[in-house]
Amino acid sequence: NLLMLITVIMAVGRIAMAVEDLDIYESTTINEGEYAHISVYDTPPVISIVDINYASFARVNSYDSSFVNINDGIGESIVSYNSSCINVFGGEMTFHFLGANDFSTINIYGGILYVLNSPMISDTANVNIYCYDFNYDSVYGVLTGTLSGGNVFVFEELLASDYERLNLIPEPLAISFIGLGYIIILRRKRIL
Repeated sequence: NLLMLITVIMAVGRIAMAVEDLDIYESTTINEGEYAHISVYDTPPVISIVDINYASFARVNSYDSSFVNINDGIGESIVSYNSSCINVFGGEMTFHFLGANDFSTINIYGGILYVLNSPMISDTANVNIYCYDFNYDSVYGVLTGTLSGGNVFVFEELLASDYERLNLIPEPLAISFIGLGYIIILRRKRIL
């Protein structure tokens, strides 16, 4: 918990210095910088793909059919709209707001993830969390687990209705162990 608190304080301190908004209309890579908002749009028929390798941001918004890949960085919120997709592979994410609207998708694979409020997920949007060892405490509204990248994640103040909208997808190794266990059970039944 102390490590998580230090991470939160560092992230908030860095993002408070953000001075620039960035509107992107084509594929690009962001390797560094501090931004208040990064908004990614398409210019049809071309789909924008943006890779964030290291940047501090208060908010990333994806629109149209764009893709945003967060590989590393420090962020406070992500929101997807239309048919866009945000993929989180790494970084230190302390989300005050996580939202998926319309037919959009948010995929969370790795990084350090701490979500302070219940996410806003529309009926037609998807939030997929690739993880294992997850546990939801409905009394306190806390979801914890380990992301497929190996780091722990925490959702606080998670309403039961929002928990039901999250797609918790066991990471491939866990699925392999389940399959292996099933095969062992079948073989034992044949032997007996």
